[in-house]
Amino acid sequence: MLKIGKEFHLLHVVSDLNAADEWYDRIFSVRRFVRNYMKAAMRKASLVLIGDFVMEPAQPVQSPGWEKSALGKFYGRYGQHFHSIAWYVDDLRQASIELDKRKIRMFDMVGNPVKEATGGDAVWTHPQDTRAAFEFAVAPKFFIDPRLQPGWSIEFPRDQHPLGIERASHITVLFRNLDDAREVYEKAL
Repeated sequence: MLKIGKEFHLLHVVSDLNAADEWYDRIFSVRRFVRNYMKAAMRKASLVLIGDFVMEPAQPVQSPGWEKSALGKFYGRYGQHFHSIAWYVDDLRQASIELDKRKIRMFDMVGNPVKEATGGDAVWTHPQDTRAAFEFAVAPKFFIDPRLQPGWSIEFPRDQHPLGIERASHITVLFRNLDDAREVYEKAL
């Protein structure tokens, strides 16, 4: 069985990262702990805390061939939209084996098919197989998630921020058929 840990983030595809970051700053007074550019994925992104919940606004970088990148294809089809829900797993290789047993297709960050994760930090599921794109990741090596550090506290956003946000209450995924949801959530995950 696949063991899923803490929610990592909800990816929000945007057309202008600077504008999205300004909006998240203005509305939520976020704590930004990452802002980076990933050349291979042809995207730039931020990771921002809203209470204990992480949003990842990400913009496809319009360099040659960007529309064929994984995020570029999504943006071309849906525009600005939520893209994927990410969770931490302790063992990415084992998680990928479990997903493969359920015939759930997986991809790496640049959209290459993955059967068994032997390298890298994350895999993404095919939304046709899970009815939403899911990312499963190990704790990242290239940045520090403040929520995973000793002494992390929800005290400031809960008690001192005017909105008093602690965390997201839920993320809704729509299914046309409840049996499909059971197949994914009860059996695969």
